[in-house]
Amino acid sequence: TGLIKANFPARIAFAVSSQTDSRVILDIPGAERLLGRGDMLFMAPDASKLERIQGAMVTDEEIGRLVNYWRRIRTLEGAPLQSLDLSEAALAIARRNAERHGVRARIEFLASDLFSALEALPQPPKADFIVANPPYISEAELPTLPREVRDYEPRLALIAGPEAASVQRRLFAEGPKFLKPGGYLICEMGYGQYPSLCEALDPTVWEVIEVKRDLQGIERTLVLRRRA
Repeated sequence: TGLIKANFPARIAFAVSSQTDSRVILDIPGAERLLGRGDMLFMAPDASKLERIQGAMVTDEEIGRLVNYWRRIRTLEGAPLQSLDLSEAALAIARRNAERHGVRARIEFLASDLFSALEALPQPPKADFIVANPPYISEAELPTLPREVRDYEPRLALIAGPEAASVQRRLFAEGPKFLKPGGYLICEMGYGQYPSLCEALDPTVWEVIEVKRDLQGIERTLVLRRRA
């Protein structure tokens, strides 16, 4: 027991191939690194050459951790979710994905400039988690981006404005109004932005819990907790 073999990259590629949308940022190199290269050689009976496929060796301990994770996730099944985005096109894609995965009834989709839609509610909600993937590239950086990014990816999802970290700074300032004491704010950040973002944090409001690096070792995700 404990041995599971599956061609996961092929299955994932098959699952997403029909859902590709030109409005969505596609980080192909990142996807390749995430899925990895196959680590087994296999020759089908009617094949003329070996094929590299994915094989995963999972220990009993790792399986136990995975099962416990799924159990914890099930306790969140009734939690209400709100999805906010400035882009109507992004919201349309998010709705479609929610319907595809059978969770559309749990999610309220709102067109919003950060928390503006929540501000307009009679009783703005208080969340346990706020997860944000804001734009973090400045207008001055745009010409330096690779052509496939600069010319084809959604500008609204990339460019924060004259100052690259302006959206994160707004999150830090406005987020506490919509986050419970002890709640978490998790947001993405750009290359080299962590030191300046730390300076922008009010230490009486925010506690830095963790900084997660991406597959290239770059500080990419900031995990904060609102102080009680």
